[in-house]
Amino acid sequence: MSSNPSSSHRIWLAAILLVVFGVYARSLANEFTYDDRHYVMSPSDSGMRNEMVREWQGLGRYLTSYYGATAVPVGRNYRPTTVMSFALVNAVIPPADNEAPTGPVAQRITNILLHVLATWLVAAVVWRLFTSPWPGIVAAATFGLHALRSDPVISIVGRAEVLKFVFGAVGLLCYLNALERHGRACLLWSGLGGLSLFLAFGAKESGVAWAVFVPLFAAVYRGPIANPGIPRIRPLPFAVTVVVPLIAFLALWYQVFAVREFFVDPVNNPLRMADMATRFCTAVMVLGCGLWQGIAPFWLHIDYGFNSLPLASGWLDTRFLLAFVVLGALLLGGLLALRRAPALFLGMAMFFGFAFLTSNLAVLVETIYGERLMYTPIAGLSFVAAWCTSWLQQGRAGTRRAVLVLFAIWSVASGAMIVWRCGIWHDSQTLFAHAAATQPNSQRMQMAAGRQYRIEGQAIKFAGPRGQECMRQWENHLQRALAAHSDQNQPQPLNDLAYMHLIRRDLALAAQNAVEVEREEKSAESLIERALASPRFIRINGGTLYYLRSRIHGRRGERDKQLSDLIRSRDADPADPERHLRLARLHGAVGNRSECTLTLREAMQRFPDELSVRLQAIDLTDLTGDRTSFEEFLNEAGQQATGHPHLLIFRGISLSHGGSHREALDLMQRALPLAQPPLPSQTWITIATSLAALGDNVQALRVLEQHLNDPALAPSTRNAMSILRQQLSKEP
Repeated sequence: MSSNPSSSHRIWLAAILLVVFGVYARSLANEFTYDDRHYVMSPSDSGMRNEMVREWQGLGRYLTSYYGATAVPVGRNYRPTTVMSFALVNAVIPPADNEAPTGPVAQRITNILLHVLATWLVAAVVWRLFTSPWPGIVAAATFGLHALRSDPVISIVGRAEVLKFVFGAVGLLCYLNALERHGRACLLWSGLGGLSLFLAFGAKESGVAWAVFVPLFAAVYRGPIANPGIPRIRPLPFAVTVVVPLIAFLALWYQVFAVREFFVDPVNNPLRMADMATRFCTAVMVLGCGLWQGIAPFWLHIDYGFNSLPLASGWLDTRFLLAFVVLGALLLGGLLALRRAPALFLGMAMFFGFAFLTSNLAVLVETIYGERLMYTPIAGLSFVAAWCTSWLQQGRAGTRRAVLVLFAIWSVASGAMIVWRCGIWHDSQTLFAHAAATQPNSQRMQMAAGRQYRIEGQAIKFAGPRGQECMRQWENHLQRALAAHSDQNQPQPLNDLAYMHLIRRDLALAAQNAVEVEREEKSAESLIERALASPRFIRINGGTLYYLRSRIHGRRGERDKQLSDLIRSRDADPADPERHLRLARLHGAVGNRSECTLTLREAMQRFPDELSVRLQAIDLTDLTGDRTSFEEFLNEAGQQATGHPHLLIFRGISLSHGGSHREALDLMQRALPLAQPPLPSQTWITIATSLAALGDNVQALRVLEQHLNDPALAPSTRNAMSILRQQLSKEP
């Protein structure tokens, strides 16, 4: 069984694809939003250059790096296909110059085109199941115009879901072609299918469900391979297309994550703190919610984390019972349809097979629910729509017209929802403000909306009326986040409120308002103690809470308490390299050179592939005057990243230490145009020192004066530059 679409059918499909592109076209004007700013933007919101996305790094590095490497300090996912796609887009359409940030337009066009391709692939797969082309066309329209898919298409990071589907569907079609052939043709199609499935697995980890769905589809498929002379499961195509890529992916995944910790944040997934009964009942309820949104995608939200989707109260919760009955009926109906209506069985299998891995039924995932997680599972609805179309073709004309009108209304409404959501996702501030207003019980969205005001306020140092308004709005959103739980003891909003009071303290310090300094510091300290004593406190919360408290001890000169809290901060969240580096900086600041070097060595051993950790370790040993460790760390880093601009600057600093001032200046002159800030701490001091050593005091003073007011300079570096300027000014 297989359809042979005519030119008129293909024109209909082309028109649908154009409409699909059109409803998403509004998103082309959008900025980087939400997680795009962390994983796709370069430099990323965390301040890292994000080289993995900015420019092609070589296949080997992508296959051996976690998702977000060079963009965020800590990553807990493995998605090489997705990261490579970001890099390839930037390679084809690079920034205007090496210093310019990357733009979102090319990435957004890519997302839309990939979704259009996925829509076409749905038609190609469904055409394998029916003799008439119309079921495939209706299935494509159902897929492409489904508003539940708007999240992963509009958000650039959602490409992981789109790529997972695209490569999985291509792998499925290649596998079917391999089963229909022998010899080299069979091996060729099997190889192409295996490559496609490997890329699907690498797009997002839940793509491994294709390893089950592909042979399952072939087993029930009634096309040319139903010929008794060609078995539906053949060892060679199955091994090459499914088994080999699955083993290869799991081996690479294990290599990357064997030494990394996986943590589920209760704010994103409150099931982290729930008992097994609550977790099961809630997971079933949430799966039912996903099914309902698949049928009626008109009540969509950005976040479904803490308190946005209340947990099931138990086995007698009405929401759980309703979801259990509906899902059970769907499962049973799909199994009963296996022989007479394989498309219905496959639709059921696609929904349950792909939704199961992210449903929190088997393992806890990073979120309780996300619309983007339903991109592939709800493709099962397209199989159902295709079967209904085939059934209606044999029914009465009046029934067909009525159903066609209903389908047209659903498609227009769903398409309008997509267009509207494109506007909501225009920028992070618009997105989070809308989410906070429509989801007042969402702790995460209230905190995210507040964070946008904090970022804006920090950019203007909270000065003037706008700065004061940003501070007020930030506090309001944090208070709403705290009120999302009845006892108001959630550590995350308490943490952010404490951070807010410390920012106010720093502003008061700048204004020399001692009374305000003391008041804000006491408020921060009280919130921190409240968070640490919260029954919802978990170890990883201490990573930031202990660090914030260490800042209070640091201002008071309580070095022992500050050191103790930084150690606790590191131990609470050891997977974050910044915790280790902060501890090393304090050891260096108090003159404990040996402990500083030891802490840096431990950090580099724990994060051997993190070049940024090595660069900061080199910088810190230079500042502490540990020349032996400085040279050792520099040589080790040189083996990892030969030619990196910062390493060249450090090599120039090393030459200057050794008295080779002209060679130092030549090397640093070549490296500086290529280096991204922040530069090594001693860069301008070294250049000025070498110029003075060569007799050019005037140029040395000019360098110091030009960069002395750089706001990015650490106070200790600025002080050292001032001292050097005074010394050079006294010399004739």
